[in-house]
Amino acid sequence: KLRCAFSQDSQYPKYVQHILLNEQAQLKLWLENGAAIYVCGCLAGMGESVHQTLLDILGEEALESLQQQERYIRDVY
Repeated sequence: KLRCAFSQDSQYPKYVQHILLNEQAQLKLWLENGAAIYVCGCLAGMGESVHQTLLDILGEEALESLQQQERYIRDVY
C-alpha cells in the first residue's frame, strides 16, 4: 500500500503525519507483523511532527522498543 504526501502542493498539501493518523490501524497491523519505520528528511517540521505523531499513535514505550529493535530508524538533519 502506498500513500504519497506532497507537502509542496500549493492547492492540496498533504503531510506524512496526517497520513499516519489516517492509517494508524494499518500501521499498527504492519508493525505487529514485523514492519519497520524509516524516516528521512528535515528534522525541523517533518521529522519532529512525524516523531510526535508516532508517539501519539504508539506510545513512548512502543516507540522506544522499535528503536531498540532497529525497526524505527531516523535519518533527519
